[in-house]
Amino acid sequence: MFTVVLDEEVKAELAAIWVAAGSAGLSDAHRALTAINEQLTTAPYERSESREGADRVMFDLPVGVRYVVYDAIARVNVLHVWYVHRRGQP
Repeated sequence: MFTVVLDEEVKAELAAIWVAAGSAGLSDAHRALTAINEQLTTAPYERSESREGADRVMFDLPVGVRYVVYDAIARVNVLHVWYVHRRGQP
Protein backbone atom coordinates (compact mmCIF):
# COMPACT_ATOMS: atom_id res chain seq x y z
CA MET A 1 0.00 0.00 0.00
CA PHE A 2 1.15 3.51 -0.83
CA THR A 3 0.47 6.59 1.26
CA VAL A 4 -1.04 9.42 -0.79
CA VAL A 5 0.13 12.90 0.22
CA LEU A 6 -1.60 16.15 -0.77
CA ASP A 7 -0.11 19.56 -0.01
CA GLU A 8 -2.25 22.62 0.74
CA GLU A 9 -2.23 23.77 -2.89
CA VAL A 10 -3.61 20.44 -4.07
CA LYS A 11 -6.26 20.53 -1.34
CA ALA A 12 -7.32 23.93 -2.69
CA GLU A 13 -7.50 22.44 -6.18
CA LEU A 14 -9.78 19.71 -4.83
CA ALA A 15 -12.08 22.37 -3.39
CA ALA A 16 -12.12 24.05 -6.81
CA ILE A 17 -13.17 20.73 -8.39
CA TRP A 18 -16.29 20.64 -6.23
CA VAL A 19 -17.17 24.14 -7.44
CA ALA A 20 -16.35 23.37 -11.09
CA ALA A 21 -18.36 20.15 -11.06
CA GLY A 22 -21.53 21.90 -9.95
CA SER A 23 -24.51 19.96 -8.70
CA ALA A 24 -24.86 18.00 -11.94
CA GLY A 25 -21.26 16.73 -11.94
CA LEU A 26 -20.71 16.26 -8.23
CA SER A 27 -21.39 12.52 -8.14
CA ASP A 28 -19.13 11.92 -11.18
CA ALA A 29 -16.33 13.95 -9.58
CA HIS A 30 -16.71 12.10 -6.26
CA ARG A 31 -16.69 8.71 -7.99
CA ALA A 32 -13.61 9.66 -10.03
CA LEU A 33 -11.68 11.00 -7.03
CA THR A 34 -12.49 7.88 -5.02
CA ALA A 35 -11.33 5.62 -7.87
CA ILE A 36 -8.12 7.63 -8.37
CA ASN A 37 -7.31 7.54 -4.67
CA GLU A 38 -7.80 3.77 -4.57
CA GLN A 39 -5.60 3.32 -7.65
CA LEU A 40 -2.86 5.53 -6.19
CA THR A 41 -2.82 3.62 -2.90
CA THR A 42 -2.73 0.17 -4.49
CA ALA A 43 -1.13 0.37 -7.96
CA PRO A 44 0.00 3.89 -8.90
CA TYR A 45 1.67 2.83 -12.16
CA GLU A 46 -1.13 0.68 -13.53
CA ARG A 47 -3.53 3.17 -15.16
CA SER A 48 -1.15 6.07 -15.60
CA GLU A 49 1.22 7.52 -18.15
CA SER A 50 4.73 8.83 -17.62
CA ARG A 51 5.52 12.49 -18.13
CA GLU A 52 8.59 14.70 -17.75
CA GLY A 53 11.04 13.43 -15.13
CA ALA A 54 9.36 11.16 -12.62
CA ASP A 55 5.91 12.75 -13.05
CA ARG A 56 2.94 10.58 -13.98
CA VAL A 57 -0.64 11.42 -14.97
CA MET A 58 -3.86 9.52 -14.51
CA PHE A 59 -7.38 10.28 -15.66
CA ASP A 60 -10.71 9.05 -14.46
CA LEU A 61 -13.02 11.47 -16.16
CA PRO A 62 -13.97 14.07 -15.20
CA VAL A 63 -10.79 14.30 -13.06
CA GLY A 64 -7.09 14.30 -13.93
CA VAL A 65 -4.15 14.04 -11.53
CA ARG A 66 -0.38 14.54 -11.83
CA TYR A 67 1.86 12.87 -9.25
CA VAL A 68 5.22 11.33 -8.37
CA VAL A 69 5.73 7.85 -6.92
CA TYR A 70 8.45 7.15 -4.34
CA ASP A 71 8.68 3.35 -4.31
CA ALA A 72 11.36 3.14 -1.61
CA ILE A 73 9.03 4.72 0.95
CA ALA A 74 5.70 3.60 -0.59
CA ARG A 75 4.53 7.18 -1.03
CA VAL A 76 2.67 9.07 -3.77
CA ASN A 77 2.90 12.87 -3.79
CA VAL A 78 0.03 14.45 -5.69
CA LEU A 79 1.28 17.53 -7.52
CA HIS A 80 -1.85 18.74 -9.30
CA VAL A 81 -5.49 17.72 -9.67
CA TRP A 82 -8.01 19.21 -12.10
CA TYR A 83 -11.54 18.93 -13.40
CA VAL A 84 -12.01 18.07 -17.07
CA HIS A 85 -15.03 19.89 -18.46
CA ARG A 86 -17.14 17.91 -20.87
CA ARG A 87 -17.88 19.38 -24.27
CA GLY A 88 -20.53 22.02 -24.12
CA GLN A 89 -19.82 22.85 -20.46
CA PRO A 90 -18.33 26.19 -19.44
